[in-house]
Amino acid sequence: MMTMLKKILKKKGISPLVATVLLIAFAVALGALVISFGQSFLQNQIGTSEKVAEGSLDCTNIRLTFEEVKFDIDGGDSVSGHSGEAVLNISFYIESELVLRVKDFTLVAQTEDGDFQKFSEVNTTWNPGVVPIDVTGVDFRKITYYIDLDPDNDESKNITKVILIPVLSTREGTETRSCNNQKETLNSDSTKYFIV
Repeated sequence: MMTMLKKILKKKGISPLVATVLLIAFAVALGALVISFGQSFLQNQIGTSEKVAEGSLDCTNIRLTFEEVKFDIDGGDSVSGHSGEAVLNISFYIESELVLRVKDFTLVAQTEDGDFQKFSEVNTTWNPGVVPIDVTGVDFRKITYYIDLDPDNDESKNITKVILIPVLSTREGTETRSCNNQKETLNSDSTKYFIV
């Protein structure tokens, strides 16, 4: 038993030169792996940041200004297929320093009882030529919304606040971006608001 132990203890380990070469090779391989992972992660983060920055820049370069809002509680007719519905006609200016594609508008209407109704798509049959539009400079638009209000509730019959939010298409045209920070709000006590 003692002889076997002596044989094991007499065996030499790896030479210091080979050990150093193996450690350097391991460190280089590990470093290459970390750099490869870090590079793909960083490129992904930069791409996401560029999209967010581009969207923020686009949204800050668009402005809405109401010219006139007309609310007709009995404006729907059988010709339009909206008999008994209220009609909200919105005239507004849209302005941009850049060429931006407005894909849609979101309308939020608040009634006297505090309820909000959201209309997220402009119907191009009722509003031909309104969307999509490429805006550069100042452009004038009119939109008509047909709103189904509760006929049994007097407080829901009058719209007291109108909020219009532009929805932009990304430059690639693959996604849309709602510009909530560029919304235009008009209260019913404004001189631009008319109840017909």
